[in-house]
This record gives sequence, structure tokens and C-alpha cells, in this order.
Amino acid sequence: MRLPTFEIASMRLLKRLTLIIRDGVVEHVFYPVFPPDRDAQEVLAWLAAHPVGSVRRP
Repeated sequence: MRLPTFEIASMRLLKRLTLIIRDGVVEHVFYPVFPPDRDAQEVLAWLAAHPVGSVRRP
């Protein structure tokens, strides 16, 4: 998936991001997560605006 990473102390770590996945498909990505204390509110607002069954797939 080529997720964003960074290196610190000889470790490669994933940057903060939120993936919305439905039925095994990435439906939405929140990146960058900044400021981190608002991410949960943004994700909940997005989920409320896009309830299950509202997205049509070909």
C-alpha cells in the first residue's frame, strides 16, 4: 500500500493515518492526522455523513 513512514532510532514506523475500510476496500484516508486530538471527531463526522450502504460500487 506504500503507507507513509518515518525512521527513528533505526526503526521504520508508520505515520499517523486513519483508513476507512468497508468490505475490504479502502474507502477514505485521513492523512495527515493533524492535530491528532481532532482526528477522532473528523472521522466520526465523516462516518455520520457516509453511513453504511450509502456508497455505491460498480
